[in-house]
Formats: sequence, C-alpha cells, structure tokens
Amino acid sequence: MPRFRAVGDLWIGPWFGAELDYAQHLQMFDEPLKAEAMREERSAKLNPLKPFHWELEFPNIFFDEKGEKKSAPGFDAVIGNPPWERINLEENEFFAARSVEIALAPKASERKSLIAALQVNDPTLWTECQETLARFERERAFFKNSGFYPLCGPGRTNLYAMFAEKALGLDSTERTCGFAHTERLLQPTIL
Repeated sequence: MPRFRAVGDLWIGPWFGAELDYAQHLQMFDEPLKAEAMREERSAKLNPLKPFHWELEFPNIFFDEKGEKKSAPGFDAVIGNPPWERINLEENEFFAARSVEIALAPKASERKSLIAALQVNDPTLWTECQETLARFERERAFFKNSGFYPLCGPGRTNLYAMFAEKALGLDSTERTCGFAHTERLLQPTIL
C-alpha cells in the first residue's frame, strides 16, 4: 500500500505546489522505490496536506477479494457534519492576531491600503499573507479542476458543498447519505 499511497499523494501534489512531470508519474506504477523516493523529496509540500485516499484507506469497501473494483462500491451509510466555511482569506480574521490595525480598519479600502503597505513595512507578514492567499487559490483550483468535484461551480467555494459532494460519491447507489447542512446547500449557485 505505501507505493499506491505515494503515487496518490504525488498525483495531487502539483495542485499544491509539489511539481511533478506527468511522465514521471506514469513510471511510478512500475517502480515502487522511485515513487516512495519522489514522495519523500516532496514531503515538505505534501505532508501538511495530509492526503487521504478513500480507496486505499478502505480497500474492502471499494474492491473485492481479487482486488477488482466492486460493481457497486461504497459505504452503507455516510454521516457527517461538514465545516461551514469558505475557502477564502477572511482578512479581519487573518489579521486579528497579526495586526490589530489592519483587522480593525473601518473600511475595506483602508484595510487594502494597509495590507499593500506590508510589503515595505512588514515583509514577513506580507509574505505570510501572500502564501495564505496562494494556498487558498491552489485549494480552489483543486476543487474546481481536479475532476473529483464536478458539481463545484464558479465563485466562492464552500467546504460544506465539497464535503456533501464527496459524501454522495462515497455511498453506493443503494445506500444512504445523511449530514447536517444549511438549506443554502441546495441552491444551484452554491454548488
């Protein structure tokens, strides 16, 4: 399993800044030691993501005794309480513990000016802010473009919508999915 986990981790890596050549990725299926070595080289980018591959974590749910994909894979029930937040940098929240002046700026335009001034006045905080923004952009790009979340629409990405879509994909067609959610989830513009 470590080889498949390494291959899975490396596949999602480019979405989050861990570069990988597609041809190299194809070779890893035949070269387990190379896959694990490449995964280790990119561990600084991949470890904080804590990749979770459902089919590897629960192989008996998705595959039969021969290792073949089941005709109706999935859990009997999927129950959860997804997070209620967007993948977006909330400036007031981000700066609350880092710069009270920015967090308490009365107008968005003032806050934007103070943030822009960080590039000169506090380069470390500026860099942290830019890295956080880039992380959110990578996450949004993954949800919108990876193919794992085909219902993800344009605009702001809600984590509860992503969790709901994933849950619907984890239960088999003959089983049940239930979780706490807001009625807004059912609006097409949210997904």
